Amino acid sequence: MYTVGLNDAETSSLSRLGFTIGSMPIRYLGLPLMHRKLRLSDYRPLLDKISGNFNCWSAKALTFAGRRQLISSVIYGTINFWTSAFIIPKGCIKKIEGLCSFRGVALKRKMYL
Repeated sequence: MYTVGLNDAETSSLSRLGFTIGSMPIRYLGLPLMHRKLRLSDYRPLLDKISGNFNCWSAKALTFAGRRQLISSVIYGTINFWTSAFIIPKGCIKKIEGLCSFRGVALKRKMYL
């Protein structure tokens, strides 16, 4: 139970009744729920998820068209899910664009899509 707006006496009486008291931030459907505007550091799970997808894809085994298709379906789908709930700040967008340049171990140079 989240006790936003309750005083300490009410919170302690709820905990004595057996309710577990939670604290913010929490995650719901993979998105952080906060009582304040999200900071750039709060978008770290989004950036980790995107970079994790790139680390799983072998750059040598994919053609340019294959990389483009993966980015447009998987990565943009993830970004669209986050933008349906939040406005993504410019700094986060620049980091995502940097990840989408698809620098892999198998590739010596960036592939701009």
